[in-house]
Amino acid sequence: MVREELIVDKEGIREDLLNWHIKEVAELAAKYDKMFKIVKELLHDKNPLIRANALQTLKDMVKKGNLDQKR
Repeated sequence: MVREELIVDKEGIREDLLNWHIKEVAELAAKYDKMFKIVKELLHDKNPLIRANALQTLKDMVKKGNLDQKR
C-alpha cells in the first residue's frame, strides 16, 4: 500500500479560491482532512470573495455527498 503525503499551503489554497478553482479545492478537501480544515478556516478570511468561495466549496462537497458528519 502506498502512503500519500500532501503538503498543504494555506496561502496557496487562498489563491486557488481567489482564482475560482473551487472544483479542484473541493476534490482535495474531500480527500484530505488537512485540506478540509483549512477550507473551514478560510470561512473567516478577511476577503469576502475567499469566504464566499470557501462556502461554495463546502456546498459542492455536500451536494456530491463528500461530507460526512464527523467532519
